[in-house]
Amino acid sequence: MRRFLLLIVSSLFLIVSACNQEMKEIQDVEVKEILVDIKNPKSLKMSQLFDTCYIIPLDDRELIGNVDAVDFDEDQLLILDSKKMYKAYLYDWKGEFIKFLANEGEGPGEFKWPRDAQLIDDEQVVIYSAGTQKLLYVDRNSGKTKDVFLDSIPMLSDFKFFDNKYYFLRENKSLKNGTLLIADRGLQDFKEILIPEKFLSKDLATQYRSTQYDFISPKLDGQGFYFSDVVSPYFLEYKQDSLYKAYLIKFSDREVSYDNIEGGTDRSFRKIASRENLFYFSNELFEAGDYLFLYLGEGNAVRTAVYDKRSEKSIYVNEIEDDLTGLFTANALAGKPQSGFYVEVVPAEWINELVENSVDANPYLDLLRKATIKRDDNPVLFIYRFKEDIVLE
Repeated sequence: MRRFLLLIVSSLFLIVSACNQEMKEIQDVEVKEILVDIKNPKSLKMSQLFDTCYIIPLDDRELIGNVDAVDFDEDQLLILDSKKMYKAYLYDWKGEFIKFLANEGEGPGEFKWPRDAQLIDDEQVVIYSAGTQKLLYVDRNSGKTKDVFLDSIPMLSDFKFFDNKYYFLRENKSLKNGTLLIADRGLQDFKEILIPEKFLSKDLATQYRSTQYDFISPKLDGQGFYFSDVVSPYFLEYKQDSLYKAYLIKFSDREVSYDNIEGGTDRSFRKIASRENLFYFSNELFEAGDYLFLYLGEGNAVRTAVYDKRSEKSIYVNEIEDDLTGLFTANALAGKPQSGFYVEVVPAEWINELVENSVDANPYLDLLRKATIKRDDNPVLFIYRFKEDIVLE
């Protein structure tokens, strides 16, 4: 397979705003405070958020160790296991295995330390291979691969494809995030966006290593995105490719202090919070309707807040009842968001115990009983579809 090398010369490909204009935009950006009142928790029901749940047991003809990324269209599902089996798989909506797309390695058509995998059109899958600094393209039908190397723009910490453009997050010499690179579909024209330092990680370590891979969250309309760095109480909203607004997450009580943090990793930061069971923004979010769903931490526990963009008020959620399927109750949303959908990856062992211990009459439970899922089978995907009009009190 031929090696495609993308040669990039900074003086030719970077389209950077004039310094004075850029500084003016940063200074003028609105900072909106979101107060999360932990003393006034609320309960939600899945039926308030979703209208349908698709349950997909992944058949066990091929072993999946961990589901690290999921993407799908009307016909197929892309599954990436980047930590155990180191493979990318293609399934249909019945959960039947179709084919392997790629596996770990440093050769042509292989990936190493993948950061994301996406279906970019009806034919192609793209995987960003961080370990070999390349985009790996795989034809879903023929299985043919193409490597596009990104040798000239090293130290990338995130990758997304939406609005027919590529979005890369580039680290600086301290291994901290600092710059967004946006490229057209042909990887010919690039734009550089400097992220204001005020909104980046508060960790003072001179060398930093993040355990988080998702920093960029596309907006539902595809006309912009949200960005949040680790160890920061802020997230940013971009309209198109321009900074529109900054948000500061505050808590009514037991809020972690970001002063004098020098752990060198977001895992160290979480240990600081866990010692006194403090609250903090987990730096992940997604958009659904007029709401932003914010991932929070309380010590070692995962929590959720929902921010209403219209009323500019937030709800602190301490319980989410799955009255849609009748199977689970949780204290937070902690799954994988997709455009208009929310994905929970449930271990087969949990499903097996649920089926064995439940006698309730339930159509979703009946479906799982018929699937005869064993404890050591592949995970089961619960894909919830958001309502077109979500209304929360």
